[in-house]
Amino acid sequence: MIRYLVRHWDDMLYMTWQHVQITLLAVLFAFIIAYAVAMLMYKYRFLTMPVNGICNAIFAIPTLAMFSILIPVTGLGADTAIVTLVLYNQFILTKSIYTAFTGIAPSVIESAEGMGMKESQIYREVKLPLALPGIMSGIKMSVVSTITMATLAATIGAGGLGVLLFQGIATRNWNQLLWGVILSTLLALLASTLLQKVEDYTLKKSRGEGSGKI
Repeated sequence: MIRYLVRHWDDMLYMTWQHVQITLLAVLFAFIIAYAVAMLMYKYRFLTMPVNGICNAIFAIPTLAMFSILIPVTGLGADTAIVTLVLYNQFILTKSIYTAFTGIAPSVIESAEGMGMKESQIYREVKLPLALPGIMSGIKMSVVSTITMATLAATIGAGGLGVLLFQGIATRNWNQLLWGVILSTLLALLASTLLQKVEDYTLKKSRGEGSGKI
């Protein structure tokens, strides 16, 4: 394994960077869409059931089947992988963002209104800080699951750490396979640890605890 690392460290580094790029782009685009949808759900509660139904239906589609559906439209490569991951992430992000806002106690909002705060002030100074821990929890789950699912992007030529996994299986190169497993696992653990620290920080801030340092 060490010999394989010495010989191919540059390729492994490049694949890791590809994996990170796919993950970051997918989660970023997914969050923008999910936040807008969740805010609509929060304002118009009748949208909750149909939106959840759509998200559940999309999430139930196997990844390779989703690739097959999208390839005629977006082609082979990273675009199809990112679109697929964006669609899957709606299942996690819309629900976590919506739940984070609906979980705010009505009495807190009423108190803010009683103080004469405008709706924009209430959102910025009350709702968002209180909802942030729940939002960060959703982002953490989204990032970790995306890192895992992004390994399948290699099957459509999008690159990433899945290349090590599938090439290792195809050629029975177990060192290559193991490095794919190790790197993808370490990437997921690193992302989970860092985002957990951010989540803990936002939770302390929402409770008015701590010194404000991560």
